[in-house]
Amino acid sequence: MKYFPLLLIALILCFTACKTNKPVDLDYCEMLTKDQSHLNEGVTDPNKRKENTSLRNKGFEENFQQILVLTKQQGFPNVSFEGLPKDSCKYWAVTATLIHMAQTKPEVFFSEEITTLFKEEITKGNLDSDDLTPAYRISFTTEQFCQNLEASVKNAIQTLGMEPHLNGSPTFKKCD
Repeated sequence: MKYFPLLLIALILCFTACKTNKPVDLDYCEMLTKDQSHLNEGVTDPNKRKENTSLRNKGFEENFQQILVLTKQQGFPNVSFEGLPKDSCKYWAVTATLIHMAQTKPEVFFSEEITTLFKEEITKGNLDSDDLTPAYRISFTTEQFCQNLEASVKNAIQTLGMEPHLNGSPTFKKCD
């Protein structure tokens, strides 16, 4: 009976450890559906357009957080072209999420924290710079970033070795 409290504590610790280390299993088709929802095509009401944009951006952020959790626990999801026919939802969900985060939340996407994480994943062989190319190319083509992000964006380009993959350079504007 004197060992009962120790046994109880050991079981609780074991249960907690197993629960917190549960492998992440993402539903990439659901992520892709979320990414492509709340489009403003054909919507004329400005309030509805604003609501849709807000909901869509929230979806991008949720998907990105899921990818980050998976990356930190198991490594960046392999989206190489070799596996594309087997799992196109995976490729497009991850690629679209990266593109949309680079466009809508460049302060997060190009942050030192994310750049460091991506560099570690490249070093481990879980991520290839080519997998980041669409996010960089499309965001650089469609967006002008605030000048206060210039150092972060240029650091990300250099750290991740993106120069050979880019067709152009990012542009920056003065923001309030």
